[in-house]
Amino acid sequence: MKDAILRRGVVYVPFISTNQRNKGMLMHAVSRYVTGHWRGEHSLKWSFWINLVFIRVLVFAVQNWLGPAEGQDFHEHQFAVLILAFVFHGILFVWQAVGVVRASEVHVRERGYMAPAWATQLPLIISVFWVGIFALEAWQMTLQVPDDPRKSRGTGSRAGCQI
Repeated sequence: MKDAILRRGVVYVPFISTNQRNKGMLMHAVSRYVTGHWRGEHSLKWSFWINLVFIRVLVFAVQNWLGPAEGQDFHEHQFAVLILAFVFHGILFVWQAVGVVRASEVHVRERGYMAPAWATQLPLIISVFWVGIFALEAWQMTLQVPDDPRKSRGTGSRAGCQI
């Protein structure tokens, strides 16, 4: 009854639906998962294969799927594309990399084996370049595509002239 409100002698109890409670529980679970990975609390296998490889492959696949068609661009949506690229190729990748590095440090401390840590950090270094390429591609999607000169033949002052 600590959430009850007393007005004019009548006790009003605010109604909290199960959906609101589930949303709160879901947000709490997601935040615990995110901070757990950031701190290196997940296993090295989970951090590498799920939090790095699987999520990164999903990000790359979605970028390829949502990319503009050939000859098209996202020049009109430049701000949104660059913000999404910053979030997914910047913030998300930093979260992924830090979690893998910290999980590998915990793995070495607990088990004493360096090989699994090296085996996860080498692909991490390679993925830095891969993420850079995809981030550059996202930026290039926002550049305006010039008109195709082959399509504009026959227009202009020399149209119809034969050489």
